[in-house]
Amino acid sequence: MIAELALDPATGDLAFPPRIIHGIEAIAQRIRVRFRWFLGEWFLDQRQGVPYYAHILIKNPDPILISYVFRQVLLKTPGVASVSNFQASIDRRSRMLTVDFEATLDDGTILTAQAEPFIISA
Repeated sequence: MIAELALDPATGDLAFPPRIIHGIEAIAQRIRVRFRWFLGEWFLDQRQGVPYYAHILIKNPDPILISYVFRQVLLKTPGVASVSNFQASIDRRSRMLTVDFEATLDDGTILTAQAEPFIISA
């Protein structure tokens, strides 16, 4: 069973008072963390993270490549068995990317989520 310390979803800091989360809540938190993790950011393994600077935070990003990158992030998240529904949409006017997905977890539970939008280019 997956167990982790809860993080505040707004700040990413440890939640206060500290508490342990399990199951679907822990996996959803892992996905949120992985979506915010830049490639090369972690000094212990710089191969980990999303290649934001190379493929996403650029002028005219490729939507197909963006979908591939985020789908791979989901599939490589411990606890996620498969991704059955996935859609990344770009609003070029507001420069926002939204990722919607449905993932099947290792225990068979279905996680349906929408990642928070974020700016994709300056």
